Amino acid sequence: MDKLYKELIKEFPPEAYQLDDSRGFDLTSIKAQYIKERLCEVFTPFGWKIFGEHIEKENGVLFIGKFEVKLENNEWFSVQATGYARKGKNIGDTYKSATTDALSKAASNIGVGNSAFKGLIKPPTRTNKPQKIESPKYIVPFGIYKDKPINKIPTAELRDYCTNLKSPNNTQDEIAFLNTARIYLRGIK
Repeated sequence: MDKLYKELIKEFPPEAYQLDDSRGFDLTSIKAQYIKERLCEVFTPFGWKIFGEHIEKENGVLFIGKFEVKLENNEWFSVQATGYARKGKNIGDTYKSATTDALSKAASNIGVGNSAFKGLIKPPTRTNKPQKIESPKYIVPFGIYKDKPINKIPTAELRDYCTNLKSPNNTQDEIAFLNTARIYLRGIK
């Protein structure tokens, strides 16, 4: 089992890591295909599986199930697999993303990506320079800054506004605002 664990926790190549800022701060995540490849290398393509059910929520899809790996003694070992994805334009991609999120989290429970999840791998830098919004191209459509251009809101207040606005029940306008505000804030750092 020690040999198996050492294979699972091996470092990934630098290109496997990506920046994840979906929680409002920068984290390092691992591209799903690298996780799947590691599982196939260690357990073979037929030595691991994830299964469960998808539950549609108002703003996304929740996956609840199990992730199983076949050990050297041919017994199956399982861990809980739970993942979530916000609804996008394509509901099929949302289902897939929820399953992938569950797989990544479950695989981390058996050591895959250990260094990244411990915070030992710094988030990669952005390869594309963020778009800096110089002119009032985006007008806030709601709230205390309704009808104001985003670049006229003081930076500290904009950051606070974004932090307080985050909710699983955000409207499409609020989601669009949060995405635009993140791009704007990255550009003025």
